[in-house]
Amino acid sequence: MTQEVTEKHCTKCGETKPTEEFYKYKNGKLVSPCKSCKSAYYQANKQRYKEQMKKNQFNDYYTVYCIAFPDGMRYVGSTKRKVKYRLHHHWSDRSTVYKYIQEKGFDRDKCRIAIIQDRILDEEEARRVEARMIETGKQQGFLINCHSMHKHLDDSFK
Repeated sequence: MTQEVTEKHCTKCGETKPTEEFYKYKNGKLVSPCKSCKSAYYQANKQRYKEQMKKNQFNDYYTVYCIAFPDGMRYVGSTKRKVKYRLHHHWSDRSTVYKYIQEKGFDRDKCRIAIIQDRILDEEEARRVEARMIETGKQQGFLINCHSMHKHLDDSFK
């Protein structure tokens, strides 16, 4: 016969509290610090968590990438973020890519992502590479993003 535990000792504040004051792991065991101690720790370190998350999402360089759709159309972009985080935006309902996928009825898993050029240290160089790819795509008629990159194209031919 097992006895139901109704109280637990918090390892942070040292108080004995009812089990409802503790979070549970997926396996049902109680987490050692109580809810109020965990909350206080999170609040004290909130800014550090935000900075760490931002640091983890960004690179020290730019990446030019291409998303290819099943119908042969493409989207070209450049980012300083890690590509996997940039793709989160593209799969959200505000983006051109998402709207195109919905319009055509594609499954996003059928779209291919290719890195055109990686580790570009200069933003202007990344923009020029992106602009050349966009201009090529416009001329050949397989691009869905047709925003103007002429400023960067003009700069690259000086």
